[in-house]
Amino acid sequence: MNLDYAQVLEACRHGDAKAQEALYKEFAPCLLGMGMRYLHSREDAEDLLHDAFIKILTNIKNVKDPTVLRAWIYRIMYNRIMDYFREERMLVYLDEEKLERHSDWNTAMEAALDMDRYKEEDIMEALSTLPVSYRTVFNMREVEDMEYEDIAKELNITEQTARSHLSYARRRLRQYFEGKTNK
Repeated sequence: MNLDYAQVLEACRHGDAKAQEALYKEFAPCLLGMGMRYLHSREDAEDLLHDAFIKILTNIKNVKDPTVLRAWIYRIMYNRIMDYFREERMLVYLDEEKLERHSDWNTAMEAALDMDRYKEEDIMEALSTLPVSYRTVFNMREVEDMEYEDIAKELNITEQTARSHLSYARRRLRQYFEGKTNK
């Protein structure tokens, strides 16, 4: 669906239910996918999508420029996911001493997994096996293409911790797929 964002934005500001529905139909599938990349369950992702859309529709009147609408919507969903993790106290990080003692720094320099080789369901299953903190950093870096500095600020961790968690995530994903290949 190709929406005219300026037109839909204006109609949504005036409470037009059809425009709100069109906005939902345009963005819900991608936002749900985004939620499922971070969470273990579709049900939780759907709940966060619902929460995000309530916030979107409540605050859409504040969006003045239709060219930022897409980014603004994605940011609301992303923020809702991060809030969920904070609320559930699911973001647990290793302290610096443990990182230095246990981290394999060479792995951090390796290339990202070649995700094109696998089906989306296999990737989602593999991601769901990661601890939340690893999966979160992996998604922020590899999927959302965030810089380490931004990840660190967003999660209130050091850049080195972000790099280490990405390294651990990659290693665990490799092990997961190697285990599947060897079976």
